Amino acid sequence: MEARGTDAAPNQVCDATVLGDVQVHHNAAPIQIGSSSLSSCGGNVVVSNLEVHNNTGSTSIIGNVVDGNLHDHDNSGPTELFDNTVTQDLQCENNTAITGGMNSADQKQGQCVAF
Repeated sequence: MEARGTDAAPNQVCDATVLGDVQVHHNAAPIQIGSSSLSSCGGNVVVSNLEVHNNTGSTSIIGNVVDGNLHDHDNSGPTELFDNTVTQDLQCENNTAITGGMNSADQKQGQCVAF
């Protein structure tokens, strides 16, 4: 997924079931994948891997189920990861500003160890 522009309102992926990988990269616009508010934007189910990398806009990854790996790396915009369930690895590396918590994964690596 590549969102063009730098709008203040985030581009959203909500309430989706994806039967494959989701890749979100090289975006200047804010991106929201799932949310803690089910009434505005429910979480997603990704049957494979979720890759979020090289974004300059903010990225929010909240309330998703990932049946593979979730990798979040090399983002210069602020990144947040909360309340995600990851079957395999949750890996975060080389992000300029990252926050998170309440995530579960088989293994947490890098910046995500404490999340």
